[in-house]
Amino acid sequence: MNSQTIHNLLRPYEHLNVSTNIIFYSLLNFKLMKYFSLFFLFISLLFLGCKEEKDQILPTISVIEPNDNSIYNVLDFVRVRASISDNENLEEVFVQLEDLGSGRRVGKTIAFTPNSSSFELDVLYEITDTLLNSGDYYFRIQAYDGENINSAFASIRLIGIPRKQLGYYLLLDRTNDKAIYEVNDNNQSAFLFSAGQSEEIAFNSRAQMLWYADKGSEKIGAYQVKKNQDFPPRYPNGNTVADPILDMQFVNGLTYVSTQSGFVQAFNGNFSDVFTYKSSGNFKVDEIYPIANRIMLRETDGLGQNQRFLYLFSNGAIDSQSPSSEDVVGFGSRTSQSNSAFQFISQGSDMEVREYDLNSGLSSFLLQKPNFNFHSLIQIREYEYLFYNDSRVVIYNLSTNFTRTLANGLGSAVVAFDEVNEEVYVADGNNIILFDYNSGSQTGSFSAAFPVEDIVMRYNK
Repeated sequence: MNSQTIHNLLRPYEHLNVSTNIIFYSLLNFKLMKYFSLFFLFISLLFLGCKEEKDQILPTISVIEPNDNSIYNVLDFVRVRASISDNENLEEVFVQLEDLGSGRRVGKTIAFTPNSSSFELDVLYEITDTLLNSGDYYFRIQAYDGENINSAFASIRLIGIPRKQLGYYLLLDRTNDKAIYEVNDNNQSAFLFSAGQSEEIAFNSRAQMLWYADKGSEKIGAYQVKKNQDFPPRYPNGNTVADPILDMQFVNGLTYVSTQSGFVQAFNGNFSDVFTYKSSGNFKVDEIYPIANRIMLRETDGLGQNQRFLYLFSNGAIDSQSPSSEDVVGFGSRTSQSNSAFQFISQGSDMEVREYDLNSGLSSFLLQKPNFNFHSLIQIREYEYLFYNDSRVVIYNLSTNFTRTLANGLGSAVVAFDEVNEEVYVADGNNIILFDYNSGSQTGSFSAAFPVEDIVMRYNK
């Protein structure tokens, strides 16, 4: 309605006085408001009538095979069949294999574009990942109609390729530099490459990646053993100048490196940075302890004092922390109590064991072990450990208090554990002796070309 139309409507009332005009203007405004309300109501109804209705009906999926809990082996072909339909149109259908425990996708995704209202899925799915462990998995079959997604599942039991020890790697001291040798399962050794002034090595079996930390150049390097591929050494934490490396540990598929400036960086099997933790103030992380699939850090200030321990989430954030003035040897994970750990503290010639609360960082006394002076440990099972110092290696069971000495009178012991064959490797100088963990008997020996600095196991996965 334009201004001239409004004026024409008011013309019959122009002879009236002002107060009367106000009344009539009010009446007119009411009529106009009513007019506009009806107009907009009409437009709204017209718009709603023309709007396309949303499809709220999900596609339907009926799985035909595999049958739930069917058993397959890694490298098998699994036939996946399903009848899929939609009230309008199927745009995409996906099939993928996932781990039941974590929901992690463990196989390739196969995609189809039916472009019809029905689709008979029939595909042979090859389980190609030779590193998959035995356990429960499931196929996810997913259908998408352009607006809605629906999924159906078929669970399977998978038998993985057995884990095997393929040999081990030695870091040897050649006086002027260090070298890495490989010893295969036939006890034959071969030189791989020089490792500068490295003091420790680590091996990622899933990625088949060998790691070393050269404390001469302060760089870390890696070597992909299956492809004979070198990854050029680099400064940790993206630095362009040397930042002294303090510790390196391999835990749950990640290689952790700590440096003097307070950084801890985690690398995956592609030499990619997964997370970076930075100590506050002038603190630094001088030791990394594995606890199951996570890590505990020991921080000290620039003078090596004011010690504190930090338990980290898998993304590098702090879960809990606690100050301590104790000489901590290490920690042991608790499979029966996920929020608890064992803490081992050296007290002169004795060792104290405490229950350590991972959520709060608080600990409580558990037991005292007299005449038990060790500086390193390897956890075998929840209550079973290897403890060692330069001269002695023992097996100790916390639950039964059982202790067995494997080796004594050594000069500078280096110890490793083969999880598959349950053998303990004890190196002293150039010589390595293998012990059966369960019986304590000697099972083999090896003589290296140079003194042994470190030992790591190589597995097929």
